[in-house]
Amino acid sequence: MFDKEYINKLKDKYNYDDKTIKTLEEIIPKVLEYYGKENELTVLEALLNCIIVPCNSYQNISKVKQEKQQTKKIGMSPVGDIDLIRGEGVYYSSPKIIYNEPTNTFKIEKIERVIITPHQFNYDSPKGKEVLTYALCKLIKSYKDEYKIEENILTKRYGISEEVMQIIKNKDDIYLEITNEKGKALEEGFTIYDTEKIVSSVLKDEYQSYDYKSLFIIGYILKEKFNFKDEINNDEIEPNQEHFEKLMNKKDKELMDKCDKCFNLEQEMLISMSREEKDQIAKKLESLKENEIFSLLIEIYKTKKDHIKN
Repeated sequence: MFDKEYINKLKDKYNYDDKTIKTLEEIIPKVLEYYGKENELTVLEALLNCIIVPCNSYQNISKVKQEKQQTKKIGMSPVGDIDLIRGEGVYYSSPKIIYNEPTNTFKIEKIERVIITPHQFNYDSPKGKEVLTYALCKLIKSYKDEYKIEENILTKRYGISEEVMQIIKNKDDIYLEITNEKGKALEEGFTIYDTEKIVSSVLKDEYQSYDYKSLFIIGYILKEKFNFKDEINNDEIEPNQEHFEKLMNKKDKELMDKCDKCFNLEQEMLISMSREEKDQIAKKLESLKENEIFSLLIEIYKTKKDHIKN
């Protein structure tokens, strides 16, 4: 239950300063309202098991992540580390994996969880509230069944996205090598949408984040225009991949792939130097949305309407 006793638990456990506690008192009720009564226990438990670290001027996100890392990760993600690319608030978790020689099996001994916010964003400001809310949303949508091990394969879940890693043992060292991932960009669109709605509720005014607008629009269409918000929220938090596949009429993988392309084009546009190059990428992005993504979303919606009629 979210009450003064709960807030005191957070403060005592992590020694949060008054500014962090005040901001959490503003944000948590709106997070609970947005994700619904059915997810209240998950939300509150997740917050009690993840420390929030506001960086000072001598720290940065990469440094804190390195300090908290339990098992070294190698290899590159095809989509990239969205959190580091954004350079704003992040939720980061790292499992400590140990090897049991008699049974020849790996297991997760513990999971280190941390939310990291850069020093330049003050929690009193709307942007500071956005940065913290974004990271809280990622924590909440990762918390249940975040990691699972099958033989030498570790799967990490965040909402409807997955990252698959091979566990590699080299003498006394254990490494994780990324082998596959899906849904990262689509899930980012959902999280940006969630963040905007929650921060708008906190501020009692419409708020826009301006991050990855193409991905936000896809999240907005699916959650708000198609009225899938409650179902998708539950699928992200519980998790329920099977229900999400059904909701997307088995077109979830195709949509995820197109969203990854969308994300990569937005990244290209950000780093391109010339106006001509930016304009060319913008045209590719619009074509992808208009000719592929929106038509796919229409197919998903038509299936929903047909299901309701029947």
